[in-house]
Amino acid sequence: MLVPERIRKCVLFLGIKQDDRFRPRATAFVVEIDDQHRWRYLVTAEHVVARAVALRQDLWLRVNRQAGNPAEIKIDPSSWHFHPNSAETATDVAVCPISFDSNEEIDPVPIYGPRSVAATRSVIDDVRIGVGDEVVISGLFRSHYGQQRNIPIVRVGNLAMLDGDPVKTKNGSVVEAYLIEARSIGGLSGSPAFVHLPAIRTIDGKTDISGKPVYQVYLLGLMHGHFDVEDLNLDVVLDDPIDSSSGIHSGIGVVIPVEKIIETVMQPKLIEARAKIVQDAVEK
Repeated sequence: MLVPERIRKCVLFLGIKQDDRFRPRATAFVVEIDDQHRWRYLVTAEHVVARAVALRQDLWLRVNRQAGNPAEIKIDPSSWHFHPNSAETATDVAVCPISFDSNEEIDPVPIYGPRSVAATRSVIDDVRIGVGDEVVISGLFRSHYGQQRNIPIVRVGNLAMLDGDPVKTKNGSVVEAYLIEARSIGGLSGSPAFVHLPAIRTIDGKTDISGKPVYQVYLLGLMHGHFDVEDLNLDVVLDDPIDSSSGIHSGIGVVIPVEKIIETVMQPKLIEARAKIVQDAVEK
């Protein structure tokens, strides 16, 4: 299968600056909601942001341009918003309002509105997404991330657990999550995880021909980490790349459901912020 460009073009790299040079640490991606107007948000794992804030490190975003070197954008720590219930229940979602100029090469993933490709529970039930279906992850490979532009890699696996108990992670938190079987490495925290449904599928022993696009993808959620990661905060705390592990993880990844991203961008304070922007534009 040929992975569609959208899976890679929604991805950006988050990192820190050392000696005025960008050092990638984790992955982020861009989503779009259609709430009368189209709004874009940068999405990554909350633990990536929280650790950088705890260490007083500035987070930088590197964005590919259609022409010239990548843009490097400093993200104000106050710009990040977390899930409205994150204080009571861990979700590991962080979002940040963002906009790009016409030269920046971004293809956001629509997750709310008529063009949505979010694999919400209703969509999962409707199109019969289940254990064994193919999952595609796009994100940062720290050992080869691209000197002149971001080069996301693609990892392919399968949905290993869709319905089950909340997942206890290595950092002690318990999260509502899906499990996927996919080889991975450090740096993929915050990456988008898509589920791929081919045009021809076997469901309950019967061949189903959907008649839909040959490569149909839905955003399942974001990568939280892997079961054998000692410390999920390693994405942004390593001051020297030589300290990072280059080994292959056990292969079971934790994906935060896309509903948690939608709930984060649709929380009251962000709805109010969008309404104020619209109102201010009308009054000008």
